[in-house]
Amino acid sequence: RVGGGGMAYKEKMHNVVTKAEDYISKEELSKYFAGFMQEGQITGTGETYVFPISKTSSITVINDSLWRQFYNSENINILQWKTWNGITSLAEKYYAWTEGKALMAFESVEEYIFSFSAQMMPPLIQTGNKEIKINTNKEMLRAMWDFYYGGVVNGYILQTDNIVDSLEKGDIAAYVGTPHDPTYYPQRYTNHKGENDTFLITSSTYPTVSETRKTYVHKGNGVCVFDHGERINQESYDFLHWFSTNENVIQFSIANNEISSYKPIYDKSSTESYLKQISIINSNKHYMFSNSLSQVAEGTTYAPTGFVGYDSFCDEITQSLVQSSARGLQKVLELEAGGKTRKQAVSEVFTNEEFELWYNAVLEITNKY
Repeated sequence: RVGGGGMAYKEKMHNVVTKAEDYISKEELSKYFAGFMQEGQITGTGETYVFPISKTSSITVINDSLWRQFYNSENINILQWKTWNGITSLAEKYYAWTEGKALMAFESVEEYIFSFSAQMMPPLIQTGNKEIKINTNKEMLRAMWDFYYGGVVNGYILQTDNIVDSLEKGDIAAYVGTPHDPTYYPQRYTNHKGENDTFLITSSTYPTVSETRKTYVHKGNGVCVFDHGERINQESYDFLHWFSTNENVIQFSIANNEISSYKPIYDKSSTESYLKQISIINSNKHYMFSNSLSQVAEGTTYAPTGFVGYDSFCDEITQSLVQSSARGLQKVLELEAGGKTRKQAVSEVFTNEEFELWYNAVLEITNKY
């Protein structure tokens, strides 16, 4: 059965889900990407109840046409895309250069919340010894709030449910989220001068708090094997392991912009040959996939472990940050309409008091779980 951590945690409590360690050797399991396996280890005992086949790993996708104009004009460093602080610096310059446009948007604010917390440590959701712990570390939450809330009220981050439309209109120069097929993106866009221009793609890895702590995000369902007796259980895991290690799975994964969970498959000559074909036929897809793969292979990936009530918890935490930031932006616009400059208006809403309101809202949410 395909499912996520919340479903697996609930079913484990009824002792109906088996664990991979009983049916696949420790040596073979060690060859799977560690972060993918850890997501399915729904307590801190290292037992895998959700088996990963493949996952997506979000990156930063950039309008290369607009980026080149900005880069040539302002002589900035592309490496600034790699950290949240670097993006804030870029966004401030970009806002001035475009006379008021946002640099970026998030495809998933929820993803940002949990990945940022994992980068800062401790993660918001953490597996303990046979339990799930929710951390409300104030320093971590403040840094998370500063980037997102501060970005929204300053006009650096656009809150949007339509990434493609925002890219096409030139309302943003980039987004942080899932890489898609090139056909997903607009062919042309409106640049900062109001001109119709060709839309080109480049990308960077998912931003981190620090270049020295490379924790990236992944997501995707896995497979739970329900207990139907030793023979069927073993056959089920044999199939999952065969499917994950079969060289043909790489074509299935890349077609869906996903990364196969079995590490050695990327060392096979057939995989290298297929990736080379992709680089020739579809260089944009290859470049985005390469960014996703490199951060999974060279860094640490994280996805929060599920628990009973996980989906509603994630939704409440996400909406609290999104709505708090939207209210802050609305106050800024009202203050500007009343004659204040953007800088003056932001100084009145980007305050310790506003953070405390959000922090207390987070505590109220976590106390319910």
